[in-house]
Amino acid sequence: MSIVIKVHFFLSRINKTYLILIIVAFNLISSVFTSFISKAVSGKMMTENAVNFRSLMEEIFIGLLLAPLLETFFIQYAIIESFKSRLSKVKSIIISASVFGLLHFYNPFYLVYGFLAGLSFGYIYLISKSAIKGLLYTFLTHLLYNSIVFTLLHI
Repeated sequence: MSIVIKVHFFLSRINKTYLILIIVAFNLISSVFTSFISKAVSGKMMTENAVNFRSLMEEIFIGLLLAPLLETFFIQYAIIESFKSRLSKVKSIIISASVFGLLHFYNPFYLVYGFLAGLSFGYIYLISKSAIKGLLYTFLTHLLYNSIVFTLLHI
């Protein structure tokens, strides 16, 4: 049995709270990793040229609430649901992750990170057994990740 199948077997059977925490940790680690590569290769941080908010309230509203909600609905729900009956689940997640990455194409390194995050969000959406649970778990995962990043950037 391949490592990917073993990981899927494990992740699909654990408590969703633990799964959310594992995916948030994965996204944090991949963000740090791509940031280090960005700094080493280009001399710039991965987040350079990313979204600049006009105020703290705007950042909280858009970055912590609106973006995760809309991205979950339009990228994970709409894309995966429209493709999963015609394509494999893996291909549906890859299409969804590609769109997620392209929406976060502030620079090539952020694009890579966005794709990886999109894969993880698509995965939790798809293994959540129903579209409603998928929307909820994906939104909560995205919200938690963005909240941690927001906190780290503002302390």
